[in-house]
Amino acid sequence: MSALWSLVNVSAGLADISTASTARVASPVSGKLYTAVSCLQGAITGSDCTWSMTINGVAVPGSTVTVAVADSAAGTVDLIDFHQMDPPIVNKGDTIGFVSAGESSTTAAVQFSAVVRT
Repeated sequence: MSALWSLVNVSAGLADISTASTARVASPVSGKLYTAVSCLQGAITGSDCTWSMTINGVAVPGSTVTVAVADSAAGTVDLIDFHQMDPPIVNKGDTIGFVSAGESSTTAAVQFSAVVRT
């Protein structure tokens, strides 16, 4: 018999990925991070920008994602799949952070989503 599990999505956004800042959201469930994505709301310029994740302010190993300046536009999606590595554990009520390093130029909003597998 196969194991039963479900996927729960949490999301947060930043007004400007080009500014070093953190968007936070509380996990409504306990489980393991499955995947995380970013979706630009506009193009970035100047240089690539990176974002990473934290759980309760502690960096999640292997979670750095590069948003490439080349071909960036509204709707550009970048992601990380944690199910291909040892997925980080999230407890109900933990704070999941999406941290932009802010290396790019031009104000561009970004929406983040993470999936927690219960």
